[in-house]
Amino acid sequence: MSFGKDPRVVTWAVVSPYVSISPFAKAFEARRDLIHRAGFMGELKPQTPPSTIIAWAEQKKIPMAAELVDAVKALGNRIADWKTLYDEVAARADGLKAELNKERAAHVATLNDHTAFISRMRTERDKLDETYKKLISVGDERIAHQKVQIQDLTKRIAELKAAPPANEAKPLHTRERDSLLKLIIGMAIGGYGFNPQTTRSPTAKDIADDLARAGLSLDQDTVRKYLAEAKELLPGDETEQNR
Repeated sequence: MSFGKDPRVVTWAVVSPYVSISPFAKAFEARRDLIHRAGFMGELKPQTPPSTIIAWAEQKKIPMAAELVDAVKALGNRIADWKTLYDEVAARADGLKAELNKERAAHVATLNDHTAFISRMRTERDKLDETYKKLISVGDERIAHQKVQIQDLTKRIAELKAAPPANEAKPLHTRERDSLLKLIIGMAIGGYGFNPQTTRSPTAKDIADDLARAGLSLDQDTVRKYLAEAKELLPGDETEQNR
């Protein structure tokens, strides 16, 4: 076809027997080999358009039949520079590849940030767990201390109740009574958080409830009376100063 011959008549099967004696057949064989190599290298494909083949031939400086070139132009096909087209496609492919690499890098950076965030959250969670355990331990120690104080107070009250009737009518000496009241106010403040400055405090009820749970009966008013007497012994109180 590139020699201006009808490809349906002038075929390799017809021409090959004359390669050794015909210059045309020799040129036909050389061009055929060149086209085969171009196909092997990917420059040409079995379904390559005529316009692309003509552009490839011009780039390779292979003469083409003028009537063939005119016929392709008459069909309105543009004879493009195949190398330029290849470079344009390759440039677009490189651009897409660069964008893909950029997005991949951004995705990896996001994953790394997410991993670092999870690690920080785990560290904070561990710290909170440790703080919670310490608070529980401190709370348990305080409860145990309060239980000991309640037991001591309960024991003292039981001893007072178990005293002989003759002694009940006998008033306590002032020093002994003051010591007992100091013991009561100290336990009330340290064990129950009693605030002597508060006019309405739940401490009397708390102590009465704890005594009831221990099997000892003492009404809130009695507890409140002893607390009122005991707080007069606190430093700064006029009663304590007069004593």
